[in-house]
Amino acid sequence: MRKTLRAAVAVFPALALLLCSGTLKAEESYAISAGTTLNIRLSKTLSTKRSKSGSIFRGKLIEALFVDGIEVVPAGTYAEGRVTYVKKPGRVKGVGQMRLHLEKLITFSGTEIPIAAPLEGAEGAPGAKVKGEEGTIKGPSSRSGELITAAVIGSTAATVGGLTAGGSGALYGGGLAAGAVGLHSLFKRGKHLLLPQGTELIFVLARSVTVELEEDPLYDNPNFF
Repeated sequence: MRKTLRAAVAVFPALALLLCSGTLKAEESYAISAGTTLNIRLSKTLSTKRSKSGSIFRGKLIEALFVDGIEVVPAGTYAEGRVTYVKKPGRVKGVGQMRLHLEKLITFSGTEIPIAAPLEGAEGAPGAKVKGEEGTIKGPSSRSGELITAAVIGSTAATVGGLTAGGSGALYGGGLAAGAVGLHSLFKRGKHLLLPQGTELIFVLARSVTVELEEDPLYDNPNFF
């Protein structure tokens, strides 16, 4: 019993010394408010041709997150999310669409920070636009170009037909040409939505999240991607 008491008495001064010296330090927590923007650099290409609902996407945080002037999440922090909706472009109408949600940040030491953040914008994906509160990103439409092509070809064929066979030839030639282009368009889908590797995806926190500062990251995980 006396040995136990002596050991305990010996420990207290040492513990007090560690606390005073700062060797043992309580972890500091900070709340990142809802509405905070997270800019993520996409690590691999996403598209309506290959991506499916439920597919995982990954990237890295482009800009650090600050709370009261203190950096709480550094740039380069890993990010992971999920494709929650995919719609391929139609044959007659409709464009390719996807819905992306960011679900977690992963620190350099491997700590996961669960978040909820829908997509608000995208930069570096030609023709792609984000619309609606749910973060649906829509691809470009090629139908207007196909209609113009059909009109031009039909007009040219009508002119040639008119020169060779008069009015009836013009109608016949124009109709055949326009019909051929129209049939081709029916069997061909519009352009797929493509988000290339390196696309900057802009997400917004739907609700606040609390994070703890990490003084010294242990490692940079090369296998994350």
